[in-house]
Amino acid sequence: MGIVFVVKVDFRRCFVGLPLSACCEGIERINQSFLHFQFKVIISNVSLPSIRQLSWIDRQFSGWDSNWGRPVIEAHFSANWWALYQPRAFDTMADFKTHITTSTICGIGLGATAYIGFEYPLDQCLLAAALCSIAGMLPDLDSDNGVPVRETFAFAAAIVPMLMIERFQHMHLTAEQMALAGVFIYLGVRFGVSRIFKRFTVHRGMWHSIPAALIAALLAFLICSCPDVRVRLFKAFAVFLGFCSHLVLDEIYSIDLSGRSIRIKRSLGTAMKFWSGDFWANLSTYTKLGLLIMVIAYDETLMASLGFEPVRIPATAHDWLNGIVSQAREISAHLE
Repeated sequence: MGIVFVVKVDFRRCFVGLPLSACCEGIERINQSFLHFQFKVIISNVSLPSIRQLSWIDRQFSGWDSNWGRPVIEAHFSANWWALYQPRAFDTMADFKTHITTSTICGIGLGATAYIGFEYPLDQCLLAAALCSIAGMLPDLDSDNGVPVRETFAFAAAIVPMLMIERFQHMHLTAEQMALAGVFIYLGVRFGVSRIFKRFTVHRGMWHSIPAALIAALLAFLICSCPDVRVRLFKAFAVFLGFCSHLVLDEIYSIDLSGRSIRIKRSLGTAMKFWSGDFWANLSTYTKLGLLIMVIAYDETLMASLGFEPVRIPATAHDWLNGIVSQAREISAHLE
């Protein structure tokens, strides 16, 4: 008599037959390696609605070719079958793939709408769609670790200098100066900003909030330089849309609709928020938002499109900055 390999399956831990399918595949792999084994599958706590799934299991074993034939299946039915026939506990969250897929779909829809309905340039629509897709990963930059976080920082560090090429041209930088500025920006984002996020942020903190989405959008507006202010606003809105798609998914996954009753997770309300329980985090976030709004007030293109005069630096401060530049040039010439 050969060895009997016993497999026990508790039906209370199964949902829609998926764990049973994995069990069958595992047994089949073992059967192919050890043909002298005989298998006995014991399935406990089986509910009456699951008889159809048991027949499915029986069919999976019917075509086996082993020395001992197909395994013996025992099913132990539960008396209180309705109480046991409950879905698996809702403990999932939207993962990286779900977030990037959703933000990409939103970006494609936004780009197509702008191109077809508003006749925006095709290249700008494609860029806005890409920015929306990337922005779907931004809220999780406050995570402590993980490959997606590291890859997102690396990608952001590479894409930001490319988006600033037109701004570098307006600053009359040479090609060598642009390359040098790009290197500094890459190193600053890749290592400096990432370290700041890791040190001063917590997951589902204020970086998961509406003000953070506005900060990301304003940064995109400042980075993307274009004579047409509508295009810059369009790209900023693309970042805001992608960022918010992440927050909305987090809130959706905080509600469990898989059972007979609705269950609310404690994470509900931690994404789509305007403030948190940490006073200093709120102060820091809204301070950054206010500073960005002040910086945008100096943007000549935006102010001119709104019919306002661009905010100018006071004459005394302007002269003071010119004096510093002149002194630096004199010191440089003296050293040479």
